[in-house]
Amino acid sequence: MEGKGKRTDIGRIRMKCKPGKVYRMVEKTKEASGTWGSREAMINRFGFGGVVKISKWSGISTEFVKWVVENFEREKVPHIRLSKTKVLKLTEEDVHRVYKLPRDHRRVHLTRCRDEDIRNLRDDLGISGIKNSIHISELEDKLDSLDDATAWAKAAVLYIAYCLLNPINSNNVSLRYASILGDVNSISQYDWCGHVLDNLRECIRENNKLNPLGDMHFILINYLERMGKGCRLLLGNYKSPSLREWDKLKVAKAMEQVDEIVGFSKAVAVGITKERKGDDGLVFLPFDPVACPMDKVPKHVAHCKCQIDAYQECMEVLTKWMDEFNKECESVRNKDASERAKKKKKVTTSDVGHQKKANEGCSNITQTYGRRSKRPTVELGMDKIDSLQERDPPMS
Repeated sequence: MEGKGKRTDIGRIRMKCKPGKVYRMVEKTKEASGTWGSREAMINRFGFGGVVKISKWSGISTEFVKWVVENFEREKVPHIRLSKTKVLKLTEEDVHRVYKLPRDHRRVHLTRCRDEDIRNLRDDLGISGIKNSIHISELEDKLDSLDDATAWAKAAVLYIAYCLLNPINSNNVSLRYASILGDVNSISQYDWCGHVLDNLRECIRENNKLNPLGDMHFILINYLERMGKGCRLLLGNYKSPSLREWDKLKVAKAMEQVDEIVGFSKAVAVGITKERKGDDGLVFLPFDPVACPMDKVPKHVAHCKCQIDAYQECMEVLTKWMDEFNKECESVRNKDASERAKKKKKVTTSDVGHQKKANEGCSNITQTYGRRSKRPTVELGMDKIDSLQERDPPMS
């Protein structure tokens, strides 16, 4: 990366990874009438059915490969250095997503291949000799001429390994996969995804920058899916295996968009997020402005303005929805409060009525018992008194 002082221009890149050859091999086989069905079934049985769904390719950007080689770091989990604090990890899950290759428990060890296994594989392919490799043109001829579906699928695995998974700096195709291909029932029990990463870790070396080996096709697709503009992986919307999504036109367009906005010189793509802490929490930027090359600043600014407009519109819509929601909630709260007040008033009125009736009852009782305890005063005239005295004379 620029600014570290240890990265230099490594010159012209010459790659051995050739996804276009795999695509042409598959298309040529499909054109042969009546043969693709049985061959596809057998290659699916081997676990390589996802790879043969590859779209049309013509090549891989040398600028991208140059950037990968300069920033690749071979650790237990290989990764590409993006900045001082960020890396793009390359995992078995990534390989499986792109190719849908098996990732079972058995490791692929080419050094354990026996001479007997190589002889048996040569017999299956109809190739004479005892060497542990054959010329690429001879293997291509066999792919065109083999009638047996099992033998063709074995040849196809060798071809896919040579062109994609484990490209080598030679025109000879290794037959050291013979011990694995010997048992057709166990081919899918190997960890082919781990095999791709092991080869990357082994092949991309500091002293081999001009002629890098390893599966650059996988690295490019994974890069675009993980970090490209309109990232399908982040949106969760991609086909399986995802290599079906990417042909030479889509790749070229995506690479052009990434390069025009930020470029590879700073190892930054549109989809890389940068966290910033604000008063309202974390803010995620679509890319790191500090790493933007000066010649890309105008387009960078235009991109930011476009994002601002989009977010402004989104904010207005969300604010409107939020206001409407708050009004509706306030209306519901007011209605509930009104209903509670009515219920409370009804209860209070009922209590007053009961109290009034109770008071009236007490008053009646008081009046009744009051008349019995206190006699009313009667004013009598003198004539009444005289008559009473005459009827009842006072006792002497």
